[in-house]
Amino acid sequence: MKKIISFRKSFPNKADDVVYQNSFGTILDDGFFLHSDPTGVPITFDGLRKVKVTRRVNNKFNLLLLLIAAVSIVICIYYSLYVIVNIALIGIGIAAFIGAALVRKREYSFSVMRENLDFTNFKLSEKDKNNAQVIAGKVNKILRKHNEGLNRNRLLDNN
Repeated sequence: MKKIISFRKSFPNKADDVVYQNSFGTILDDGFFLHSDPTGVPITFDGLRKVKVTRRVNNKFNLLLLLIAAVSIVICIYYSLYVIVNIALIGIGIAAFIGAALVRKREYSFSVMRENLDFTNFKLSEKDKNNAQVIAGKVNKILRKHNEGLNRNRLLDNN
């Protein structure tokens, strides 16, 4: 017999319902929701597989700096301008190239994976990263217990 999980549409009034809460989200007895989610739709534990915080490097800024470096060097080589302009273009090209090599812009997202491998991603800011990792760890711990109980019930139902 499958357990039916009901989720309250509003924030719970009882302190017993809240398992954990921080500035990023709130974990309740039967699910969780994120404060940064504009829809405010709660996510139940039923049907969830895993929750994780992922990091990705955004290379658009690096490519733009490389393009600026390449254009300034090409202009300097193919067009003989005044010496001072050539020196300025070489300086801009070298600075842009060094900037492209050193700067890394990271983007963080909170991913919710369902049992049917459907992903839902929420963008994170740098300041929410640590709170999101705490929420993900606690939710995954609850999911392991929840799924273990469901698997045990399925084994008992099959016998």
